[in-house]
Amino acid sequence: MGSPRYNSGKEAYEIPPAFLEKRKRLREVASNHGVDLRTAALQFSAAPDIAAALVVGASSEQQILADYTSMQTRIPVQFWAELKTQNLIEQNAPVPA
Repeated sequence: MGSPRYNSGKEAYEIPPAFLEKRKRLREVASNHGVDLRTAALQFSAAPDIAAALVVGASSEQQILADYTSMQTRIPVQFWAELKTQNLIEQNAPVPA
């Protein structure tokens, strides 16, 4: 979530201001709860019970280990609750237990 990339094509670098603001708010909530936003993103992606697998690209052994560690890290339930309270994720979105 820290990359300047967005979409593709000639205007790829132009991230809409609303997306930048949401990313800023997500980072603030994560920081307030001591949560790594990348870890939260991985766990959130795997949370729906319809997800049979989460495939994450990695270009190094370190990234694989970081992904594994992220999936083992416990995130406080208050973090997910605050994301819903601030409407940063949908109210009915499945979140990790």
